[in-house]
Amino acid sequence: MSRLRHYLAAIRGHDRPVRFVLAWLLAITIGARWVRIDRGGYRLALHPTNLSVLFWTYPGYRRDEEAFIASLLRPGDNVIDVGANVGSVTCAAAAAVGPTGTVVAIEAHPRTAACLRRNVRLNDFQNVTVIQTAVDERPGIVQFESRSADDKNAIAPDSRGISVAANRIDSLDLGAARYRLLKIDIEGYELPALRGATDVLARVDAIWFECGRRLTARFGYKPRDVLAFLRGQGFRIFRARQSVMVEIDNIDDEEVVDLFAARSIDDFPLTVA
Repeated sequence: MSRLRHYLAAIRGHDRPVRFVLAWLLAITIGARWVRIDRGGYRLALHPTNLSVLFWTYPGYRRDEEAFIASLLRPGDNVIDVGANVGSVTCAAAAAVGPTGTVVAIEAHPRTAACLRRNVRLNDFQNVTVIQTAVDERPGIVQFESRSADDKNAIAPDSRGISVAANRIDSLDLGAARYRLLKIDIEGYELPALRGATDVLARVDAIWFECGRRLTARFGYKPRDVLAFLRGQGFRIFRARQSVMVEIDNIDDEEVVDLFAARSIDDFPLTVA
């Protein structure tokens, strides 16, 4: 009943209610098998997930983000995508780095990871490895949320959810000597995950991540804590403002923003104020 109320509320407040309802009807019937979402350099199946439905309902959804990430990459680069969801960034990166590059896609929720694998197979990306695990500062079993708003799932701060394995990023077999980009979007759990990745971070040139007080507060820390940690690992932190990168000190007063961390901004085709 709670899931039904969630969907009814979403329909009432939607600016494209007909297309939104049609997307969900297709997704839960024939979508994953027959409906394809053309994203330019790759395709996605219409799985019954929030992100898949958003991509079908709004064809331009997140294209700017994917184009930005692709602009940072070159053929032969290596990428890690933590919190890959159904694989939009994974697939965009796989197309950008080409067959001589690699992408490791990490997704915690088993159902979402299954959708991710199907999208990788749909595009025949031989350069992508999918790892289904949560990431944390220490290994173990964690409770992971399994909400209807599946693109917001994260390690559960209240210990309610489904049980999944958690690993340090450093303990995973990622395979490459150096990584051009680490993208991490795990709904506020970035700091514990990054603390479990110090060896890998030493081989990462740049990080694209989401941060904000609304997310970090769930796990008892502030945005300044993750920024300070990354600076301690040798990164400078930037925020995009009207296509220009501005170096920042703190974002504690911000809700949620996308940030870019780099060891040397000169290594990337970006305009810096």
